[in-house]
Amino acid sequence: MRARIVLWMAVAGAVACAPPRPAAAPAEPPAFLFSYFVRNGDDGLHLAWSKDGVTWLPLNGGRSVVTPAVQGAGSGWQEWDTRAALMRDPCIVRGPDG
Repeated sequence: MRARIVLWMAVAGAVACAPPRPAAAPAEPPAFLFSYFVRNGDDGLHLAWSKDGVTWLPLNGGRSVVTPAVQGAGSGWQEWDTRAALMRDPCIVRGPDG
């Protein structure tokens, strides 16, 4: 009985002292996504993608993916152009959930 207890304690000690397994390296993203506007931003949000972060290819045939929703008679800063509808300086950020 005593030999069994000693054996189990030795096994538990060996397992507890074993070096930890290295964590899996985080997977590289399959592609990068870039949001941008063209001209003055009046036609909306454009997206492009890249495998290397250097060479970018436009999505949606280079057409906007989302168009501005603010339109109409204009007010405040839009009074100079009553047809104003702009989407400027878009950004996309990876959230904590990936």
